[in-house]
Amino acid sequence: MNTRHPSTDNIIERPILREGATCWRRAHADRLRFLIDGAAYFHALREALKQATRRIFIIGWDINSQLELLRDGDHPGSTAACDDGLPVALGALLTTLADTRPGLDIHVLNWDYALLYAPDREALSQLRLGWTSPANIHYRVDDCHPVGACQHQKLVVIDDALAFVGGIDLALGRWDTPAHRPNDRRRIENGEGPPRPFHDVHLLVAGEAAQALGALARERWACASDEALPAIDTPPASDTMWPAAVPVDASALDIAIARTQPAYKGVPEVREIEAQIVAALQQAKRYIYLENQYLTANCVAEQLAQKLREPGGPEVILVLPFETDGWLSQYTMDVIRERIIKRLRAEDHESRLRVFYPHDPALGEHYMIVHSKVTIIDDAYLRIGSANNNNRSMGLDSELDIALEAHGQHAAEARRAIALFRDRLLGEHLAVDPERFADTLARTGSLIDTLTALHKPDGHSLFALPLKVPADVDELVPEGRFVDPEQPIQADLLVREVLARPESRPLFRRVALGVYLLLGIAAMAAARRWTPLSQWLDVQTLTTHIGALPQRWYGPLLMIGLIIVSTLLAFPITLMSSVVILLFGPIFGTLLALIGAVLSAACGHALGHRLGRSTVEKIAGNTMGRLERQLHSRGLATVIFVRIVPIAPFTLINMAAGAFNFKRVDLLFGTLIGMLPGLLLIALFIDQVTAVIEQPDLPTFAMFAAALGALLVVVWGGRKWVRRLRDAAAARDA
Repeated sequence: MNTRHPSTDNIIERPILREGATCWRRAHADRLRFLIDGAAYFHALREALKQATRRIFIIGWDINSQLELLRDGDHPGSTAACDDGLPVALGALLTTLADTRPGLDIHVLNWDYALLYAPDREALSQLRLGWTSPANIHYRVDDCHPVGACQHQKLVVIDDALAFVGGIDLALGRWDTPAHRPNDRRRIENGEGPPRPFHDVHLLVAGEAAQALGALARERWACASDEALPAIDTPPASDTMWPAAVPVDASALDIAIARTQPAYKGVPEVREIEAQIVAALQQAKRYIYLENQYLTANCVAEQLAQKLREPGGPEVILVLPFETDGWLSQYTMDVIRERIIKRLRAEDHESRLRVFYPHDPALGEHYMIVHSKVTIIDDAYLRIGSANNNNRSMGLDSELDIALEAHGQHAAEARRAIALFRDRLLGEHLAVDPERFADTLARTGSLIDTLTALHKPDGHSLFALPLKVPADVDELVPEGRFVDPEQPIQADLLVREVLARPESRPLFRRVALGVYLLLGIAAMAAARRWTPLSQWLDVQTLTTHIGALPQRWYGPLLMIGLIIVSTLLAFPITLMSSVVILLFGPIFGTLLALIGAVLSAACGHALGHRLGRSTVEKIAGNTMGRLERQLHSRGLATVIFVRIVPIAPFTLINMAAGAFNFKRVDLLFGTLIGMLPGLLLIALFIDQVTAVIEQPDLPTFAMFAAALGALLVVVWGGRKWVRRLRDAAAARDA
């Protein structure tokens, strides 16, 4: 073991934090507070928001207006107010501040999340924080990144005087205390739970550091919303803004702001966090402490392996979750994590590596979620932020970290702050006071020996992380660059990786789906012939009240009007077209459906143009970014593309086209051309389904199967052709 006390000889020999290389900007922090776990962060945030008078920026990966910032009782209510008379729920608090402080502008920037995350997100965040909120609350979604990337920064800036940075999202499931008590009812949200204990870390800074973070927030807002906001002329002084209820951990020290930013729309790539991590690990002498949600980053694995190979090198302590959250992550990121741990163990010839997970046996199998992103090296370097130790955080996703180092004019204060944070953080994991942890470390002179001495096998403590990924699962997971990429994956590489693995199951499933569909129709036909179901499903019976409509002179006009009104009210155009075709037959019904679709597109375009971009953006919400990306070329091929490959509801596309001043003639002709093949196929399909029900024999089934096959082939071929057409048009416009 390395028996030198980590607190001696712990000054950085050469600076790690260099502007333009390993950080974006260095700035002075008048005050600093370490916020360990959600309860501390949310309380400090609420106190700081109460100080706001001019501007609030809230930028995040997930922002939920229903998040309760205080949990004093067993049954917190989102409408409850504290002794100060202000609400405890984030959205209600922001609304109250906006209503009572007309000079205050609140800017909320939420990531335009992928559909995969929809079940865990607030369904009406656009409505609650944007559309129905006061006019001085400005809500936008951030899609300013390449396809497959995400906006992962977590940043709150108040009057350019206070700023919060770290790993904690303003979302459900994040609130917890350092005790991480099993079945803590204060973690209950929306009547569900309590969820598993959740551990994370955040940071509050004041002064010049907050001003710099305010500039970063304005840059992010401008990228996502095309709105440039001015800086606050004279930010309030730190001593007047700092919340009285929030203690100060450090004063008068320098911090560094580091980013990851992928190249996008002329914005250059930034990899400051990756460069900083590599530089910091290279200087480690006594110990490396990494606490993170993931361990899949190639650069981190390589540097740790080098340090373990180094004779007499530093101790390496990794604190990770027992398993990551969600089955998909467990079958991908956990597999890669285990590969790296095996590699590191193979390099650990001096027994200097320890891999732990925090746990309390009272939790049973409800393991704590570790979401923090912390690096401590030799009491001389500290990093806290949003960046995980995975490849995405090094180059693909937008990230934001704060770092301290014991170097320069304020080295002593930085060293004291880092040691204070270390003692508090590891004291939490071991369920001991920070003072006891510091005393034990001073006595043993080794971080590993200290963790061993304070371990409690029957209580809240750090436990050795087992390797538990089965060999067959490991073989199925591709290499890390496809599961955890550093940059957007090229489609041809992904296809080669997937196709290189022989796999017949998807084809079998597709064939099975068709067989099941045909069997279902056969069962329907049999039931119609030999059971009373024939009376209930008889076409004449079902259409008794509407069957005369096609014979009325006003019938076609009524159906066209119904299509226009219903689609403007967000009814699916495909459903309404199917009803018309079913009533009026495949030929005349298709014609009526096509006329209705074109007229509905014209009405939607006019409505979008009338309402304007801002209002349409509030209605479209997270869909607006995808619409803008697809409609930017403003050509006929673009409309044909979005009709054959719909990226959003029919009416939203029309309204967005009007808001973007898209040519009406291109929209109408594109709708006509793009929807005609689909309507013809719907007509053919409905005609064959009706035939199967009316005459359930082998020739009819064969015709139906042929129609279904034609539908699939034409849709696939049409999408491929339109993509080529659109790409060619884009190339000509470039």
